[in-house]
Amino acid sequence: MDSPPTPLFRNSITPKPRNPVMTDIGNYTILEELSKNNLGITYKAYDKDVQKDITLKTFNMEGLGSNLKRFENEVQTLYRLCHPGIISLLGHGKIDNLYCICMEYLPGLNLREIFTYYSSATKTCPSRRHDTSKIIATPFGFLRSELYIAKTICIIKNLCLAVDYANRQGIIHKDLKPENFIVELPEKLISEKDPEFSARYEKPFPNRFLNYIVSQPEITAKITDFALTSQLGTGKFFDDTVPIFGTPEYMSPEQALGESKLDTRTDIFALGVVLYELLTGHSPFASSNIEETLDKVINCDPVAPSKRNYKLAPQLDAVIMKALEKEKEARYQTAKEFADGLGEVYGAMSL
Repeated sequence: MDSPPTPLFRNSITPKPRNPVMTDIGNYTILEELSKNNLGITYKAYDKDVQKDITLKTFNMEGLGSNLKRFENEVQTLYRLCHPGIISLLGHGKIDNLYCICMEYLPGLNLREIFTYYSSATKTCPSRRHDTSKIIATPFGFLRSELYIAKTICIIKNLCLAVDYANRQGIIHKDLKPENFIVELPEKLISEKDPEFSARYEKPFPNRFLNYIVSQPEITAKITDFALTSQLGTGKFFDDTVPIFGTPEYMSPEQALGESKLDTRTDIFALGVVLYELLTGHSPFASSNIEETLDKVINCDPVAPSKRNYKLAPQLDAVIMKALEKEKEARYQTAKEFADGLGEVYGAMSL
């Protein structure tokens, strides 16, 4: 019997409507609320000084406590990075009782939002010009599309290059997961404020975001959320008082074991987990609780991706499984090597 679907695909959702807001925080005009959690709110805002839209992360100083160190860590990290695959930091500071981080605004959704969206209105089979793999018009039938597989490889390959850049600057992300990868999309596609435009992307898959992505020659994806980064080879945050966290099913075995000195191979493992999920619809290690998940990460070899998606080539199987090796010496030693392996797979595809 097949195993349960990964959390990436467990709940097919429609992105939550964004709440329009028109107020000011310092010199920023708040346009809409993008996300919210128990620590703070992230807004799309207009910077009146530079006259452009930005992302503004705000945190109430009174409720932050030790979490303030995490956000200061993110600021210190982003000031060191400048790469087209990494969200840029524009500034930070305190405004009244708020701690604010001003960042580049990228219209789009994160990978989890994109790949869990399912348009129930789309029930028709894909047109012949798109159908290279007997796609079934089900929420996740797109997994067997060669177009989808190729585009996913390209996105992860480019993200590998961004991770490689950060690693070469001495920075380990340590929390790479679908929520922390933003893919650029037209705002009118997300909001559906232009029905005629959205209608162009109702086929071949029951997911208009994926239909848009596979139709474009180039797609921009960027890494975000650097709050848990550490210095290469130390396992320490830029502020040593910050504890080590992570997301269990994306941790490397050495991270799950609590090793103090982590390196680029921890990020490579996480990238392998994300790619496995996107191509199979299953997590290689997810379980019903954290302890079981960590045990799988440390002790259990994942099922080969092609056993879950028969359209995946043996060469792609080998690349993903190499990224997921338990022993870090057996993995790709740099994210650039991982990207090169994916490039070879893509080059061998007959699109």
